[in-house]
Amino acid sequence: MTIAAFTVLLAACEQKPSSVTKISGTVPEGDTIENVEIMTWVEITPDSVAQRAVFVPVVDGRFEAEIPTCISEISSIRGSMRSIPFVADGTTLTADLGAPLITSSSKKGVHSRYTDYIKAGEAIIDDMDEKAAPLKPRHEAGEDVRQEALTLQEEYIQRYTDMIMKTIKANHDNAVGAEALSDLNDFCKDFDMLRRAAEMLSYRIQKNSTASRTISSIERHAASAVGNKFIDFEVVQDPEHPETSTVRLSDYVGHGKYILVDFWASWCGPCRASIPALQNIYKKYRGDRFDILGITVSDRPEASLKAAEELGVEWPLILNVDFSLIMKLYGITGIPHTILFAPDGTILARDLHGLALDAFIENVLKAGHYHGN
Repeated sequence: MTIAAFTVLLAACEQKPSSVTKISGTVPEGDTIENVEIMTWVEITPDSVAQRAVFVPVVDGRFEAEIPTCISEISSIRGSMRSIPFVADGTTLTADLGAPLITSSSKKGVHSRYTDYIKAGEAIIDDMDEKAAPLKPRHEAGEDVRQEALTLQEEYIQRYTDMIMKTIKANHDNAVGAEALSDLNDFCKDFDMLRRAAEMLSYRIQKNSTASRTISSIERHAASAVGNKFIDFEVVQDPEHPETSTVRLSDYVGHGKYILVDFWASWCGPCRASIPALQNIYKKYRGDRFDILGITVSDRPEASLKAAEELGVEWPLILNVDFSLIMKLYGITGIPHTILFAPDGTILARDLHGLALDAFIENVLKAGHYHGN
């Protein structure tokens, strides 16, 4: 066989991604839904896409669809109970709307990489939960397990960071890399690393809907990173009485005390669950050098006050803060979120919770007064 003929044969054997992604699926038994909604993407230009909604009829519990292939964005299928993400990568996809993940006909396709990434993250979490489980009864019995908890937290962060960075490198040209960057931004405090991770993505994927929001968040977050001074803002807590209800962050921060700010909301389950740990911190450290300030986010003031009373919140509150404001100024993408400010308003720590937060505050207060930069 000549080299030319061999080259032609190889080209014929290569499986190029189809311009169409086929999806077949089922809905859970007893579900009477008439249509499933597929949120997909259509390429407008080589560097731009537009989202489209496709409604597919369900017949005898089954549905089939063909949608344009687009690996630069995450699509989704929504039934009556849940929405399942997927990548329209040109393979044949099988969806069970009662299962958490969609399967692909190719183990090497972009969608399979996406599901592998999700499973890898879940495996790390499950393993770390198993390692941490013995600490809970010891903590409840009064034993100090903070150092062990911090060690496990550091191990988790390192393992998860390594997995994400490998994922971004291997998927710099598709939506999986963009999703991994978003996950990294949720917990990583190293902004040099975040910027390096963002720069690993291709120009096209940096324009992905998730990646572009994440990159903007990284830049905003960097401006309010540890070591920077606080960014002040003003809030009208009661629009009907602005003259008496207007408050500023600077009313509390930068006046000679360590101030722990807790961003939360009455409708946020994890926020409510974090209150008991904050109460313990408040009782242990409150005084001339330390206090807590609660800031309720995208929450009706009356709901915030009711929740505060139910939960036994004793520290002062700033009400009626819009989520877009704290996202813009502090790069916060989810709550609960904590920020510890030094007496001069310098940011000392961000997004610490539970035992890690308690240990950090204890060490700061034991170390004596903060000298600033």
